[in-house]
Amino acid sequence: MSKRIAIIGAGLSGAVLAHRLCQAGHIVTVFEKSRGTGGRIASSRIEGSSADIGLPYFNDVSDSFTRWLKQQACITSWVAQVKTSKDLDVSHEYLVAVPRLSSLTRALLADATLVTRCRISHIWPDNIGVVVRDEDGNAIDHFDAVVITAPAPQAAVLLEALPRFAHKAESVTPTANWVALVGLTTHSEISADILWGSGVINRAVRDSSKPEHHGGKYPETWVIEASTEWTNLNLETPKEDVAQQLISAFNNMIGLALKPGYIRSHRWLYARHTPPTVKDQPNESYLWSKQDKIGVCGDWLLAGDATLTPAEAAWKSAQDLSDALLIELA
Repeated sequence: MSKRIAIIGAGLSGAVLAHRLCQAGHIVTVFEKSRGTGGRIASSRIEGSSADIGLPYFNDVSDSFTRWLKQQACITSWVAQVKTSKDLDVSHEYLVAVPRLSSLTRALLADATLVTRCRISHIWPDNIGVVVRDEDGNAIDHFDAVVITAPAPQAAVLLEALPRFAHKAESVTPTANWVALVGLTTHSEISADILWGSGVINRAVRDSSKPEHHGGKYPETWVIEASTEWTNLNLETPKEDVAQQLISAFNNMIGLALKPGYIRSHRWLYARHTPPTVKDQPNESYLWSKQDKIGVCGDWLLAGDATLTPAEAAWKSAQDLSDALLIELA
């Protein structure tokens, strides 16, 4: 029998979970506070085109995650030139989604009802299901089950009805990350597609060199990622100043004087998570209350597993909860 299920968050975890539940015949509604999907694999518009401003590609993943990715129609390989900190250029193959990384979550959500620009502020179980309320306190609807896939600090706020779950989410500390999106009016002389840095810059990726990516009116687009240390020192620095400082640091790193026609910065407040520090609870890839019909999944639950990248942790958490829900809701 079909169940009506609400998922809060349209990142990779939410999209994977929604896809599997829809495939099983359930009726799924996904609420997303932003205007688009993807979470930390989101893309951003840049004057006629877009660029991946979160995770730039998939790499260092397990065989099972690789097989799953390659089954998705929008996934393709990208052979990029990489410059390491030792100034060595090497070729490396990555997996990317085309024409942008968020195409993956869009495809997975095709059979669900997606409600964007909707911030959920409250969920609570009652005698007819789980009620979901928006930020104004208005009841949106009752659902047979609700799953939260938001980052840990946002999940904690929504878990008032389940103190044990809320406590676990509250024990997680997120790390922030500034990035700058840069559009160049002419091609640069940079030979590598990916450059690893130190100090201010962690990594710079030529987004326009990925398959089916292009910079629109700009021949080249770059996404410059600041280091965690520099980000922490500049958390409250105005966006415009961050953008200028990152392009200046990038110019110093490559020894060129690039003059972008477009530059904008974005701050990821929840780029990564530390492992949960709750000592009296077992390590779990997901949380589920059979009594309340409320669940949680996301990469932060597996942040303590050093073998998993955040993207694979998000995927595994959603897959594991999907397996449990398909039995629970049958």
